[in-house]
Amino acid sequence: IWNGTVNIKPMKLNGVTSKLNITLLKADNDGNYTSYITALTLTPNVLASAGALWSEHTSDKVQLNDPQFQKSCLTGFNITPLPRIPSIVNGVKLILLLYQQANKYYFNYQALAVDPNYTVSSVETDNNDVDTLTITVKDKKGTTLATLPNTGYVLSALIDPWVSKKRSDILANLNSLGFATSTEVVLKNFATQTILTDWPEAMLLADSLATS
Repeated sequence: IWNGTVNIKPMKLNGVTSKLNITLLKADNDGNYTSYITALTLTPNVLASAGALWSEHTSDKVQLNDPQFQKSCLTGFNITPLPRIPSIVNGVKLILLLYQQANKYYFNYQALAVDPNYTVSSVETDNNDVDTLTITVKDKKGTTLATLPNTGYVLSALIDPWVSKKRSDILANLNSLGFATSTEVVLKNFATQTILTDWPEAMLLADSLATS
């Protein structure tokens, strides 16, 4: 298939023995390479190479009729897995496989839905150099459901029991709709140790920021 004679003309070496060992191993869960991969095909890459480098050395002087190329030199291997033909093939709709240019999928626009059962307001105060953001949540009758004080630019309201319950309800709803969403959000360190650069805007989900 390839030229089995290996020469190194600049070094004046003819008939050099060259060996190539190819081994493919698969790593286990511990990172150790112990399992051999044998379901492979190796296809040799055979090309013509420069005669000045790889042709037979016959003279220290360049001859007019020296070959320009050494034919059929092995330059490497293409390693590919063995083709596998499944015994059973299930039909899949083509639209489920198309994620490429010019493939369109249309979505209907839906207006943002703000929960009308709640109102959220916030007040910032500075008392003896202690910055406080107090967030108040009321129902549509005006009854206060939660008063959430935050001091020192640490947003401790995130782990308030009332807020945590509402957040868990949202996550549960997302999971019930088929979204791969975590069922729990841990914010203990963020809500007790992380200092923000400024107080955020307190508002309902999907609501618009107030403009001045």
